[in-house]
Amino acid sequence: MPTVMVQAYSQTQVNDLINTVAPFLKPGDWLDLVSGNNKTQISTSGLKTWLGQLQAIFPTTGDPNNDYEYSIHTGDYSTPLDNVKIAVADKTLMSLIDDVLYDYQPSNANFTFDFPTTLTKMTNFANALVGAVGLQGFPVHPVAYPTGRPVLESDLQKYNWDYGKILTTLQAVGNAGEQIIQTQAYAGDISGSWTPAINKLLTQYSNSGLSARSLVVQVTVGTGGNAQSPAQCYAAFKQLLTLDPSTGLFYIWWSNPSDLTQLLQLMGR
Repeated sequence: MPTVMVQAYSQTQVNDLINTVAPFLKPGDWLDLVSGNNKTQISTSGLKTWLGQLQAIFPTTGDPNNDYEYSIHTGDYSTPLDNVKIAVADKTLMSLIDDVLYDYQPSNANFTFDFPTTLTKMTNFANALVGAVGLQGFPVHPVAYPTGRPVLESDLQKYNWDYGKILTTLQAVGNAGEQIIQTQAYAGDISGSWTPAINKLLTQYSNSGLSARSLVVQVTVGTGGNAQSPAQCYAAFKQLLTLDPSTGLFYIWWSNPSDLTQLLQLMGR
């Protein structure tokens, strides 16, 4: 059974993870703390407060059989990589986490659909992170978190996005780069959009020499927008396992803890 990744972007969500969701999470799962996306400035003090609260419940002991993984999740506020640079300058923060996610979608500053420019931005992100934390001695990994719209949207096919190339671009810099693709918009139609999207991504990964296991995709559980019900998200999860039995991680974005716990229960948690 794949591990799961869940986010928290507020103190309320941190409290929900501790008080409601905790029984459904297990060592190996990944907690992603969001600050500085959607053109806002990152709060390193807030992230450190949340990390202290969560790590008291979901430990990082150094034992791979009992540890939870932690990331911070940010985008550009104004200038390129401004929030990433603020984060990596905070040595205490870097010592508490495993990964930095770079949120790359139209709601963040400095985004473009131009694909060669996107690859350059990913290289710059990985260099900014790996260079800074390498000097500090912390093995913090760069993780791309790009929009999934160019996977299937017809008017974006002209840009020729290749998500395998995004991941290999990160990995060329070092420190075990990873990628999580925002595929939540496709999960509402398993045969019409979810399956074609996953198959296209698997093909791109294979063409780049990447294993299927390295493909990580997202659903959003809830109501409104690109969110789907727990049952629909579970159907997407089951289909993902059919298409990619080796998958190791499944990202679940959530707002209501009841929706999240229902989905986790359907997944056998």
